[in-house]
Amino acid sequence: MRDAGGVDIEVLVVPDCPNEKTAVDRLRHALTEVGLGGVGFTTRVIADQAEAERCGYAHASPGW
Repeated sequence: MRDAGGVDIEVLVVPDCPNEKTAVDRLRHALTEVGLGGVGFTTRVIADQAEAERCGYAHASPGW
């Protein structure tokens, strides 16, 4: 999602990531702490190694 300042924020996760909720909660908290609680972001599931490479996801899941 692009905010008014032109920044896209994405949380990249692998399918069934056990840490997705924690990551999203921590991002939301961090944004709120710096006065950006209204800034939106998206969560994107990276389905496989090829997609990870296409989007520049540096640390692929060890399960791939």
